[in-house]
Amino acid sequence: KGGVVLIAGTGSACRLETVSGQHKRCGGWGHMLGDEGGAYSIAISAIKTAIRIDDGWKKGTLGAECVLQRLFAFFGLKNRADLLALFYQNFVKANIAKFAVEVAKGADTGDALCLHVFHKAGKHLGEHVKAVLPLADAFNHPDGLTIICVGSVWKSFHLLRNSLLEVLQSTIPHRFRLVKLCESCAVGAASLASQAAGQPVPLDYDRFRCVIYDSAASSQ
Repeated sequence: KGGVVLIAGTGSACRLETVSGQHKRCGGWGHMLGDEGGAYSIAISAIKTAIRIDDGWKKGTLGAECVLQRLFAFFGLKNRADLLALFYQNFVKANIAKFAVEVAKGADTGDALCLHVFHKAGKHLGEHVKAVLPLADAFNHPDGLTIICVGSVWKSFHLLRNSLLEVLQSTIPHRFRLVKLCESCAVGAASLASQAAGQPVPLDYDRFRCVIYDSAASSQ
């Protein structure tokens, strides 16, 4: 039926494909050129902002204490200088990305900086979808546009929800749904392999996904 895949794992990317086979992508450029809304981006945004606040460079209502405490505990740092080794001698992108879980925990306690970082991430993910929308008119029918949300960052959908929907609701003129996969992506890979082998295995797609938001549902 076509639709959108919106990936927010360590990095981020988005791809729209229509029933006729037209497609458009956005993102997927890696942590040095993009990946906004992904776990690495969430982690590094929180860390950078906390450092600037602690330096006295960045002023405002956001405090750095929660992020710095979690940062030191998570990576076993003894002082701020240890950050230099973490990022310039022993840098591993995946390890930094894992700190996004700590940022989510901080947001769940109500920390303003952590909440701000996830608000920004939700907006960035919405902008990914907005970038591929020129082809979305093909989904102006009762079923609307399905956006499949893939990746570990979606475990924190409650923190992304408001800013993400703010972008989507202002740019998608018809019905859309956000869905998460309830099974491994390996199921889809096996299905494609069976089709390539000329022995397609029928799938009940509704069984393998759960709706986390439907713009047509008046109760949301």
